[in-house]
Amino acid sequence: MVQNKEVNKLRQDFDGEAAEAKLGIEGYTKYMERVEAGIGRYLPGFRHYENFNNYNFMFPDSTIEEYRSEMYRQVELAEYISITRQAVLEEVGQPDFMQRNRLEGED
Repeated sequence: MVQNKEVNKLRQDFDGEAAEAKLGIEGYTKYMERVEAGIGRYLPGFRHYENFNNYNFMFPDSTIEEYRSEMYRQVELAEYISITRQAVLEEVGQPDFMQRNRLEGED
């Protein structure tokens, strides 16, 4: 029962009925799976910061101390811009964003 409430909430948040009608049930299901998979995760291109295993995969000779110091350092402006740019690109590529922000008369 709780799961159905969560699904209904997600449908409301993402304009679900309109998105489901436009994408079809299969497309909408894949879209929602992608949204749910990204919850609580770093953006693509920055996922090596999620945990030491990912970081060590990208930087094989690194130590846990290096990972900790990297995680606790202040972000530089260029990195912040890169992260923000990636977040915007992720957002504008979402079907719900395109649906909410489409131009009138555009199909």
